[in-house]
Amino acid sequence: MTVLLFGGDSVAQTVISGNLKNELNTVVENANVILYERKSDDIVAYSVSDGNGNFSLSFNSDSDSLKLEVSLVGYEKAAVFLANKKGQKINLILKSAINLLPDVIIKEEAIKVKGDTISYNTRSFSDKSDRVIVDVIRKLPGIKVTETGQILFNNKAINKFYIEGKDLLENRYSIASNNLPADAVEQIQLLQDHQPIALLNGIEQSDRAAINIKLNRKSKMRMLGNGNVGLGLSPLVTDNNLTLLKFAKGIQYINSLKYNNAGFNLDDEITEQNFSPNLFNSGSVKQDLISLVKTSVPPVDQSRYWFNSNALATGNYLFGLSKTFDLKFGAAFEHDRIKDNTYARTRVYLPNDTIVIDEGHTGLNVYSKLLTNLTLEANTQKIYLKDGLQFQRVWGSANDYITSTNIHQNVRNPFINLINDLSALIKLGNNLVGISSYTSYSDLPQRLTVQPGQFDDVLNGGQPFDQLSEKIQLKGFFTDNSASFTKKTGNVTISNKLGALAHFQTLNNDLIILKDGVEKSASGNFFNELERMRIKLYDEINGNFSTNGFNFSVGLRTSFNLLNNGKPGAKKQVTGLFFNPNFNVLYKFNAFWESSISGATSNTISFDSNPAFILQNYRSLVSNDIPAKRVSGKNILYRLGYKNIINAVYSNFDVNYSYNRSNILVSTTFDGILTTRKALVQENPYWNIGLGWNINKYYLSLKTSFDLYLKYNRGKSRQLQQGSLIDFSSNTYIAGTKINTKVGKSIAIEHSLDLTVDKTSGASLPEPVLYPGTKTLKQTLMVKCFLPNEFQTHLNMEQYYNQGGISKGQNHYFADLTLLKSLTKPKLDFSITLSNIFNVRSYNNYSNDGNILINSDYTLRERTLMFKVGFQF
Repeated sequence: MTVLLFGGDSVAQTVISGNLKNELNTVVENANVILYERKSDDIVAYSVSDGNGNFSLSFNSDSDSLKLEVSLVGYEKAAVFLANKKGQKINLILKSAINLLPDVIIKEEAIKVKGDTISYNTRSFSDKSDRVIVDVIRKLPGIKVTETGQILFNNKAINKFYIEGKDLLENRYSIASNNLPADAVEQIQLLQDHQPIALLNGIEQSDRAAINIKLNRKSKMRMLGNGNVGLGLSPLVTDNNLTLLKFAKGIQYINSLKYNNAGFNLDDEITEQNFSPNLFNSGSVKQDLISLVKTSVPPVDQSRYWFNSNALATGNYLFGLSKTFDLKFGAAFEHDRIKDNTYARTRVYLPNDTIVIDEGHTGLNVYSKLLTNLTLEANTQKIYLKDGLQFQRVWGSANDYITSTNIHQNVRNPFINLINDLSALIKLGNNLVGISSYTSYSDLPQRLTVQPGQFDDVLNGGQPFDQLSEKIQLKGFFTDNSASFTKKTGNVTISNKLGALAHFQTLNNDLIILKDGVEKSASGNFFNELERMRIKLYDEINGNFSTNGFNFSVGLRTSFNLLNNGKPGAKKQVTGLFFNPNFNVLYKFNAFWESSISGATSNTISFDSNPAFILQNYRSLVSNDIPAKRVSGKNILYRLGYKNIINAVYSNFDVNYSYNRSNILVSTTFDGILTTRKALVQENPYWNIGLGWNINKYYLSLKTSFDLYLKYNRGKSRQLQQGSLIDFSSNTYIAGTKINTKVGKSIAIEHSLDLTVDKTSGASLPEPVLYPGTKTLKQTLMVKCFLPNEFQTHLNMEQYYNQGGISKGQNHYFADLTLLKSLTKPKLDFSITLSNIFNVRSYNNYSNDGNILINSDYTLRERTLMFKVGFQF
């Protein structure tokens, strides 16, 4: 090893730079360069050598003596001891050697970095209150968990959740994160830039991370279990669950039974966290065609207003059939009964009038959901094959009585969906050949009933009638099939995909009037009997060039679309040929900074016309008697990211701009509480710009994480209301912080604050109008005290501030207190929780949508005392 030292000029911050070469005088890239304080071995700075072998370290340190250490696979580890002088330049020659992959270990192995894998020691981030693994994941540097359970790393959703390297649950990984005991886990591994398909490693880059759960020795190869029994008083409530888990070499499973009527929504546990485009395009995501008019969801914690009776049973199995193939089976059944009691005052601000609608709602929603899936998968360096069969059946009905107007609403909204998703990829020489086939069948039969009848003038010559019913059914068959070819030569990758898509739908609806026990179809334009077809032939070609932290990709999507819509024997037909280019440029300046910019154009055509009116809800008739809807758009996204794993700092700045132009404009006419909407052929531009910045910092020595985010969004859209053309401009400002810290071994504190301000204005009126905006603030504080003899206290406090228009702002305060005693053998928790200590019985909220301001009042759960016994084995 040869060391050359050169003096340099003084700068404001100490900088050490240099170059790395090997014995053959060839530059050495991607080497780990770590600077330590010699006396304490604390890490001062960290870098990775670039494509020219250069590195640079900027730092502040009062230490007199430093140690520079360089490591890389295939070379001996090199170390140099330095005086703390500014502007030093160090050139090293590394000697070849056979060694293991280099590790970077940070502070008692709390964080360990090996290549693109970051391993978090669970014990270093957990406390005595953590029971399931998601409690620990929430505290990891750079990671966030949304309210629905989706996990984000560096502000991007993860693409896989593995347990011991196996993907048991696909996109429903909340079943694992909410039920796997925290003390069964040794490490949480974060796999950066993870490519889920092994054959595409080094060919198709990913900017998403994955999580892999590593169990400790005593938890492997044996059955694990956890659960609790809970009983609450005044009123009588219960919360019970039992989960059995096993993760062995040839089999993995998670089986769970849960029931509660204490306000906990179990549906989040079986929600898919990542959706494929085909899932929406095919109609496989339930989207109701008719609905009840209900009050919007309040911003308070759902358990405070959710009057439910929720049961959930899930079973998920993975069998290792061989070294290549895995077979996965999953099933879930959920049943819920939800009661609500709300009041809403809706103000609609029109060019020459203001409409006020008062509605008091008393409702009951009953639904059941059955989900099953069967998947065969092989994912190796030689072959990729995945065939998944999914079935979904939903039974649903909801009733609502509007006390202020004596209107009864009832809707039945079942749903049936069957999907088969096949993908295969094989390697032929240096080329990859793949096929994919996605096929879906869906059936959405629904019925809306309203008593007494509405729209007398339009539907029954001004004469009142007893009941109005909308019967509607949408059936669809969708298939998307493609073949792909990929070739990589050096730093260049070329891929091409040819495909054909077909979508067939039938829509039937009828509006029925009931008077004096006699049913008849409404006279006029209220009956549809339509057949729709869409054929799309497409070709997607993409080129990618990658070298030394620089990646450039460009693509062209060409498609020919054939659509028709109408009654049998009288269909109208349209066609469209589109060319949509896209590009993405990514540059990694060093191990910490990266910047990217991407852009794309889009052209879509849809022919979903329904000439006859549909009763969408009890006060809205909607018609889309239009030709094909054509939308052209442009989108550009810029992102600047900073990631320092050693110092646990993550930050991102994003700018996103989109501009779209449609040939269809919605015209809305208000007549008291009744609304009629029509789609008209008219130019309709709309655009949106969004800015976002966030920073996350974890202080390992203080056991403290800090998160700050700022967002701004501005959009413009156009509507025709009461015959006046209005250009709406909306502005949304969001700011938030979150702090999680430990004070010694006895106290843990979590604090969060979220502020949102919405403002909307209207132009193209007689004069510009600023509509009433809203301000909302949510602040939470959790203090956990860990006392001697395995006692704990948890105090949770929440503040909600809400203001709408010129009204006086309102504050609502909530508090919950838990006392807990733990036993270690057997593992038992005995707890008492007093929720809603201040016994807040109602919540008043403002929300806005353009020129509509809604003031809602919700009935909340009263003060409750809950006794629980939790167990693990």
